[in-house]
Amino acid sequence: LQSINRLIKEGYDIELIHFDKNIPNKKYIKFMNNSHLVVDQINYGRYGSTTREALMLNKPVVCNLSKSEPNNFRTLESFSSIPIISCNENNFYKILKNTIESIYSGKINEKIKNNVYRDYALKWFSADSCAERFEIVYDKLQEGKFPREIEKEMFNK
Repeated sequence: LQSINRLIKEGYDIELIHFDKNIPNKKYIKFMNNSHLVVDQINYGRYGSTTREALMLNKPVVCNLSKSEPNNFRTLESFSSIPIISCNENNFYKILKNTIESIYSGKINEKIKNNVYRDYALKWFSADSCAERFEIVYDKLQEGKFPREIEKEMFNK
């Protein structure tokens, strides 16, 4: 919040919307659809439903995304190509400021015009793509394969 207040004091036009479980999801989607940028979780290193919704709306997202996995397991394919602008608590001010300036200058507009955010969301989060992956996993489990074996087959193409 300090970083956002600092940017507002510096003259950046920022409207902060706090998510509240009592506000219907349709209202949040409307807020996001009217925004230029969505900021999701900064503390946890993972994105949430807010990011998925924003990407479906073809909006750039600033979020703390840790692409590393525990036990030196390889990075998930979906993480290696995610178009999230990653930050953490230490560099949030700088990343957010640079992102806002990229929006003002039009640098991010090319990604928006080319549906980079929405295309990613459709590939990984749409009902059809999730159902397709689920069906493959289910069939392979029925064949007696182990989850890590299935994952390697599906994503190491």
